[in-house]
Amino acid sequence: MAEPTRPSNRPPAPAGSAGELAFLAAAAAVLVLAAVLLLGGGLAAMIFGGGWTWPPPAQLAHTVAGIVTHAAHPASGYPAGLAARVPGATPFWVVTDALLAATIFAGTIAVVGVAGHRGNAGYATRRELAAQLGPKALRRGAGELRPGGVTPPTRRIAGAAKTVQDVEEPC
Repeated sequence: MAEPTRPSNRPPAPAGSAGELAFLAAAAAVLVLAAVLLLGGGLAAMIFGGGWTWPPPAQLAHTVAGIVTHAAHPASGYPAGLAARVPGATPFWVVTDALLAATIFAGTIAVVGVAGHRGNAGYATRRELAAQLGPKALRRGAGELRPGGVTPPTRRIAGAAKTVQDVEEPC
């Protein structure tokens, strides 16, 4: 019988491969666009006097497909009972485009907010650099960088009146 594996201290693996993440992002984008189309139609109908329109759940996909395929007459995508309340193409698309712009703006803010919390992964901050390389840190490590009490020898160079310290150039 195989021995059960022990949990490791390694962090969990990423959510998926790049292909899986791209597929999930594309699927999410399609669902968001479909919701924007339906919400835009409902808001346009409510603003321009027809009242709120929302197709039955069984006809959501059919309605979205009808709106996309008949962009000049978006009401033709709705079921017969709701089509009369949907405004013309211009008010429908103005409201839907405004809603789409607001959705893109909110999505951008969300992505930038999430990405902004990561910082520059792998790079030190100013505070971390100062803690390791600032004057205080260098003074703390001075004994290792230039061991104290060790001075160059003071022997005389033959035939000269100078010491070794006088001849050597400072570092």
